[in-house]
Amino acid sequence: MPHGTVKAACEAASGLQARSSRFSVQLDRVVSFGRHAEKRPLVLKDSGEANLELKAFRTSLWDALVAKEVPGGPRSSFTPHVTLLYDAQVVSEHAVDAVVWEAHEFVLLHSAMQETRYEILGRWPLPVQPA
Repeated sequence: MPHGTVKAACEAASGLQARSSRFSVQLDRVVSFGRHAEKRPLVLKDSGEANLELKAFRTSLWDALVAKEVPGGPRSSFTPHVTLLYDAQVVSEHAVDAVVWEAHEFVLLHSAMQETRYEILGRWPLPVQPA
């Protein structure tokens, strides 16, 4: 990861942190992602109707990154999710009891391609939302 890119991304994140606050994340569906037969991720995801604050945060983050000329760009779709495991079995999407938590920070990660290894490059706490 080029040092200049990391520095610009960290500057964008710091500016975003100053204008953001904590928000809830809700995931209420389980499904298999992908087409790889041996390492298909099983994920906990949202129904598509929740997480408006998370989705707005993502948009603000992309805008901040673009303003700092960080290369790349937003993917056309965004599915909030947590990977639970990798398996060959296919699980059809179905509802589960919602898992909800408060996002109290965001983190810049460098992920090793095709591995489940991550390096933390920066961490920014989100302030408590004013009453």
